[in-house]
Formats: sequence, structure tokens, C-alpha cells
Amino acid sequence: MNTFYEMMMDAHITLPFYEVALMLIVLTLCFLLHSYKFGLLASFAYVFRMGWLFFGTNFDLDSVGYIVAYCAFGLVVFIFACYQFFIGEA
Repeated sequence: MNTFYEMMMDAHITLPFYEVALMLIVLTLCFLLHSYKFGLLASFAYVFRMGWLFFGTNFDLDSVGYIVAYCAFGLVVFIFACYQFFIGEA
């Protein structure tokens, strides 16, 4: 556990400016148009992408098992979010 903490404290990640700017624009439009659920889905996609970049560069996860697990858990959360988005307010 101590090595994980040290790795997290020493890790550096660079965020692409165009992705941050695009996310800021999308979330601002969602807020102004009162489309909060779509904003949450967009935020999830952005965080999923940034997590992919972070874990790919810091953990050197070339194993297929890690990639499949990360995508599977992300897909499950995305399905739950879409279910709530489309069917949740009946």
C-alpha cells in the first residue's frame, strides 16, 4: 500500500488543453441549457479518458486483462448512467 501511495504522490499527468477546453465548453452549455444528466454523462466520458491516460502511462498496463477490466467496469457504469438518463424519470 505504501508503494501505491508513493506512486500517486510522484505521478505527473499532462492534460491536453483542447480536451479540457472542449469539456469546459460542453459542460457550460449543459449547465446553461439545464441538461444536467447529459453533463454528467459527458463528465464520465472525460474522466474515463483521463483515467485511461493516467493508468496507461504510470502503470504500464499492456496486459489485455487490465484493458478488458477497465473497459468492462466503465461500460457497466455507462449503462447504468444511460438507464437512469433515459428511463429513470418515468
